Order: sequence, then C-alpha cells, then structure tokens
Amino acid sequence: MAFGEIHIKNETRPCFYEGERAIFHCWAERREMVMESPLVGGHPAGIIAATFAIIEFEDGRVSEIRPNKIRFADGGGFNDVAWRNDT
Repeated sequence: MAFGEIHIKNETRPCFYEGERAIFHCWAERREMVMESPLVGGHPAGIIAATFAIIEFEDGRVSEIRPNKIRFADGGGFNDVAWRNDT
C-alpha cells in the first residue's frame, strides 16, 4: 500500500561554523573498532560511532564538524511543517 512519494535530494545548505560562512554537503558517520580492555573489569570490545557534518568553506577547505557546532542559515523548511500546539 503506497501512502505517498519519497523524494531524495542531494542539496547543499548554507550554514555557519564559528562565525564563518560554509556550505553543508551531507551527514557522515565514522566508526572505529575498539579492542577489549586488558584491565580487569574494563570495557568489552565493540564499535564506537559518531556522526559528522561535511561542510565546505568559501576558500575551498572541507571539514568534518560535530553537528552541534554548525548553525544552518536557511530555516531548514520549518515553515513547511505543521506544528501541533501540545504545550
């Protein structure tokens, strides 16, 4: 049963990082395997994962930035969302 259409777009968004203008390209996830701690009662082996924003600065530099360090400058479609008034 289809409920609607899904549109996947690869669009850039303007953003700021530490007051500097940049273009957001995408979200990326980095994973690293950690070995079991040799200490008694230490942590088990596993995978640590973190999400980053890939952004490009005006001078061409590209960086991986923690999501809480960027601020989008385009409103992000908030005016297109129907918000409930459950306060």
